[in-house]
Amino acid sequence: MTQPTSLLMPIPGAFLPPASPQLDISADEQNLIAMLAAKLTVLSTDMRISQLYYDGLQRLTNLGISVPPSLAGIRTVVDWPRICVDPLVERAEIDGFWIPGENALMTELDEIFGANDMQAEFPLAVQDSLTLGRGYMIVGAPDYGEDSPIVTVESPFNLSCNWDPRTRRVTAAYQSYEVEGVFRAVLYLPDVTVSMSRDQFSAWTVDDRDEHNFGEVPVVRMPNRSRTAD
Repeated sequence: MTQPTSLLMPIPGAFLPPASPQLDISADEQNLIAMLAAKLTVLSTDMRISQLYYDGLQRLTNLGISVPPSLAGIRTVVDWPRICVDPLVERAEIDGFWIPGENALMTELDEIFGANDMQAEFPLAVQDSLTLGRGYMIVGAPDYGEDSPIVTVESPFNLSCNWDPRTRRVTAAYQSYEVEGVFRAVLYLPDVTVSMSRDQFSAWTVDDRDEHNFGEVPVVRMPNRSRTAD
């Protein structure tokens, strides 16, 4: 039996935009946000504990088996999770992209990989997957004047998604985070991306509704030890 040393990290679901007729979102979108925010809050508890193990901050409870009473108050920390995860992250390198049926490496994907500095960013997604059970990447439109789409690695503490086991694709995703006192939330759907924000003293507003025809959610899920039953 173990107890986490701290669970005081902010709960992303607490940033949930409330139902409001002033918000430019439908009832179905609001229901999706509520469900995915609740899912994110539930998943965050186990992820925090896993993160504490990786950081070597998880205190182990004295089971009273071999520790003498005089040493019972000494804090015991096990650092094996980090020692096991880090070598795997270091070996997770991508040398190139090979598409089935092609006879050469895909130089276009290599260029996108390099433009987004994924040689440094991709290991972060691998580390999240190994440590927290899941990693996420988001594909966005190119900046003005640029050709390469923007690919970013996102924290599992800030993002949850619905997953279709039949198509093996994300059907909806919700992201919530706070930067310098500004709370932001994003709902990703196959045909629209809804971006919302508020500060500490104002109500939620919809900043942008990006209508598109991707046909799929631009969120990539990287599960660790995925099972058919999960």
